[in-house]
Amino acid sequence: MNNTTLPAHYLPKEHRLDALRGEMFHSFLRDMADQAKGCRNPLVCDERFLDVLAQEYTTDFWSDGFSEEEKRNLLNKTLYLKQIKGTYAAIRLLLDSLGIAAEIKEGMNLPSADGKYVADGLYIAGDGAWTGYVVYATTPVPFWKATLLKKAVEVYAPARSKLMALVYSQLAIADGDYLANGEIAAGTIGVSNV
Repeated sequence: MNNTTLPAHYLPKEHRLDALRGEMFHSFLRDMADQAKGCRNPLVCDERFLDVLAQEYTTDFWSDGFSEEEKRNLLNKTLYLKQIKGTYAAIRLLLDSLGIAAEIKEGMNLPSADGKYVADGLYIAGDGAWTGYVVYATTPVPFWKATLLKKAVEVYAPARSKLMALVYSQLAIADGDYLANGEIAAGTIGVSNV
């Protein structure tokens, strides 16, 4: 009778029912509290809440095409990305959170054209584009993701720098580890391509 909210003049049967109702209510509240504990943590929340968290964190870019792991990684690093925005470290962290291994080459002009440097079609000797940079993705990237990444990289890049191209390549189809699925392609997304 101690767990009841009814006055003492009610029957013992009514007191037991009231206590049972109270236990069920408290059990319901405990379950809701357990679910709510992780709902704002992108690493443990239910997958259906990831899109809501993306809006709450005001991510600079988002796609339903990202895998669950990519979404969780991106959300987990979004606040830090916003802190280091405008640095090459932000670009590296962004690519890393989406599972893309990449190399960033800064400065588009080659110091000399005396044969010590090889022009790869993107680096031109003496063009004066010292603020330009190229991102070379070494892992296979679908075209839709490469297009989205180009826009996102431009958002996180240093203000005076200019993304000249996002170069991505695919491993050989006959490799055995990667299958041609029509999505993964090789190419260069430059300023004129997107």
